[in-house]
This record gives sequence, C-alpha cells and structure tokens, in this order.
Amino acid sequence: MNHVLFKHLRQVADLTQSELSVKVGCEQSLIAKIENGTKPITRKMESRFQLALKEKGISGEEVILLQQILSSKKGTDKNVT
Repeated sequence: MNHVLFKHLRQVADLTQSELSVKVGCEQSLIAKIENGTKPITRKMESRFQLALKEKGISGEEVILLQQILSSKKGTDKNVT
C-alpha cells in the first residue's frame, strides 16, 4: 500500500487523521507524514489501518477495488501496491 491509497482509504472511511491516529495508536503527525509520502507505511501500521477500515465496514475487496481504480488512473504506476 502506498501513501496515496492510504489517504484515499482514510477519506473513504470518513476518518480524520486525528481519529485514525487514535484507532491505530500513533500520533496524528505520523498519519500526516505517511499521507504525504515522507514516512513509509510499516507492516504493523498497515495491519492496524486495515483493522480500522474493517471496523468502518470497508472490506478487503473494497480496498483492492480502490487500489485498482487508482492504478488505472495512473496508467501503469506500480507504486499503488
């Protein structure tokens, strides 16, 4: 998952950066850094993020669908994985 997908999913989940930071147990500033691409998304963060999405009713299939949509908009951009 890259920072663009991360941000779009947070927005689809209707979560602010602050709300997400509480759910995943980190500072809001880390969410901002992930979203602007200055900090990588660790596996641990991605797992916590996926749990937060699941709590908001967003399935793994929906995550994959959004990933495919974003990939098609960027052509063959392989960073949306």
